Amino acid sequence: MSIATQIGIRETRRIKADYYLTLDDIKKARRFDDAILQGKWAHTDIHSGKNMEWQFELIEGPYQVPYRCLLPQGIENLIVGGRCIWVEREVMGTLRTQPNCMATGQAAGVAAALSARRNTNLRELDVKEIQTALREQNVLI
Repeated sequence: MSIATQIGIRETRRIKADYYLTLDDIKKARRFDDAILQGKWAHTDIHSGKNMEWQFELIEGPYQVPYRCLLPQGIENLIVGGRCIWVEREVMGTLRTQPNCMATGQAAGVAAALSARRNTNLRELDVKEIQTALREQNVLI
């Protein structure tokens, strides 16, 4: 009932997760023990949707995205990746790009596989195992 009526949609709904990544997190280059993505540079890229107003800001990196942004609140054994992870709208400008969507998807896939292999809940996984697997796959530095 509610899908994009045209191609090129930059933003979609986001799932409320265990951590809300903010622009302040990125600007201050906050480090996260459960990082599943590290970017070199970030940008905000906001289009009003009502007129031609556009805002852009380049932010020198690096920045990290924590695993907790992929785990929806109140739901066990569900993980998300791509444009629906829990981040502030200004952060979505950088995270909606193909490489970052692929990296969060890769992290979600790795976590799901490890969860199934270990027969454990996604929140109970040792994040270090996820990070090791991502490094072995050249996804996380």
